[in-house]
Amino acid sequence: MPLLKSYLKEAKKASSSVKAGNMSPSAENEVNDRELSALKAVIKCIEEHNLEEQYPVDPLQKRILQLEKAKAEKKRANFSYI
Repeated sequence: MPLLKSYLKEAKKASSSVKAGNMSPSAENEVNDRELSALKAVIKCIEEHNLEEQYPVDPLQKRILQLEKAKAEKKRANFSYI
């Protein structure tokens, strides 16, 4: 499934470019949301086609947790300024 790996690589590359640049918080959230969606889509595909042995989903799920945690922290930080 080189296609899944390529898809994830592109999603991660787009997300990592956010950290390098100075994007607005809303643009940064949008990029992170796209990576989250990509990760969830790949996990769904892996599970639907019973590919867990070739493509473990644990690292993908850990990345999802990281992104969701970062998103929640940013949201809390934004509300603390109000």
